[in-house]
Amino acid sequence: MSVLIKGMKMPKDREKIVFIFPDGVVHVVEKDTPVFEAVPVPPHGRLIDADAIPYKKIMFEDDDFYYGVTQPYIDRMPTVIPAEEGKT
Repeated sequence: MSVLIKGMKMPKDREKIVFIFPDGVVHVVEKDTPVFEAVPVPPHGRLIDADAIPYKKIMFEDDDFYYGVTQPYIDRMPTVIPAEEGKT
């Protein structure tokens, strides 16, 4: 299982030392750094940014329509977080 540290950005200039406590509290060993929260990420397949999908109007034969997207388009979306081992 993976862990997400909510609100924390990846360090750009140097490494950071973090402590993750069993209750999900995350402390960074650095002066004036806020406290973060860690949450478990359950086993998952490839994660994409679904909000970035440009849904299109799709018509049916009876002139009804809905907004949707086809599976091939979803398959081409960039991966944000790769699948965990054993998941596809």
